[in-house]
Amino acid sequence: MKASHLFVRVVAAIIDSFLVGVLWYYFIEIWGHSDTGGSLRSATVGGTKVVAGTPAIVLMFLTFSYWMIPEWMFGATLGKLMLGLRVRTLAGLPISFGQSFKRNLLRLVDFFPFYLTGFLAAKLTPNHQRLGDLWAQTIVVSGKDDINARADEKAS
Repeated sequence: MKASHLFVRVVAAIIDSFLVGVLWYYFIEIWGHSDTGGSLRSATVGGTKVVAGTPAIVLMFLTFSYWMIPEWMFGATLGKLMLGLRVRTLAGLPISFGQSFKRNLLRLVDFFPFYLTGFLAAKLTPNHQRLGDLWAQTIVVSGKDDINARADEKAS
């Protein structure tokens, strides 16, 4: 399996981050309240809203689930699907729930600061793997390469 181009992964990450940002904005607008002491804020025309307590935990769970569940079930997030990318094991197979959990748990480290850690790891590894990919033993491939690899596997 050949790793996807890093530039395409960056664009997919930007798309996914935008979609999660929209989720955060609307979630905080709907369930947020006016408060100056909270940490999860959404700027509105009339002021600032925050989310705390159970709604904040739900928002964090939804954010983590946005990446973990689609990658486990479909092999890609919406951003990856739009750009024809798939997450696979190093052997080219669909990833397991545990692998999706591992690669996305380390997204917190890869994301700090502004995905710089993950980008540098992907830039410096031969298969363009960020830290989560290295731990989970996964690789992001072009959907086209994934289809070609499956056809070759069936032919042999």
